[in-house]
Amino acid sequence: MLVAMAFGVIPATAQTGSGIGSPALPATQPVVQDPAAAGGANAVDTADGEALSRKQKRTLQQQAEGELKFSLAKHALESRNCIIEIYDSRSTSKTRASYNYVEIQGDSIVMQAAWPGSPASGRGGGYAHSEGTITRFEMTPDKKGNIDVKIDAAMRVMNFGISYGGWPLHMRFKLFQGSNMVPLIAGLQGYVMLPSQANKMQLNGPSYR
Repeated sequence: MLVAMAFGVIPATAQTGSGIGSPALPATQPVVQDPAAAGGANAVDTADGEALSRKQKRTLQQQAEGELKFSLAKHALESRNCIIEIYDSRSTSKTRASYNYVEIQGDSIVMQAAWPGSPASGRGGGYAHSEGTITRFEMTPDKKGNIDVKIDAAMRVMNFGISYGGWPLHMRFKLFQGSNMVPLIAGLQGYVMLPSQANKMQLNGPSYR
């Protein structure tokens, strides 16, 4: 379950995803242009002749970038070709590789949850890798254009290609206009993106330590 998602980075043999810098926009996507760039000025004139301050321009640019992220996240979900990188909302390392993620490809779903070690108990860190088949995938827009997403799947814990038991996944979240970030349970945040944007880190080796 997502409650079991850990907040730390686990040292283990790993296969990298697409490199450092998540969540980042893919190089092939359109770049949001600074409103002042076209005119080469430090201020932008509005329709009524008033000039925008740098703070206002920055706000407009951030809004445009947020709309682009939302559009890409919506497309990734609709095409069932996405990765949801998951971080602790208190974490300051959201640009690093993600050890906690959900990957969706068609009707297939993969979840990796990593957790830190506990020196006090003498236990090392570890992770769980689960694979499954999606049985329900719904996207419902509300009146404001936000999208409610419901995903159910039959999952099984995997280790070296061997199944160690099944469990049901019930994932619920809302994709809000202006961002690709989705609030999750237990203080977690997910970032919905295309695989080409993601920076997941797949762990290998014994799942439990």
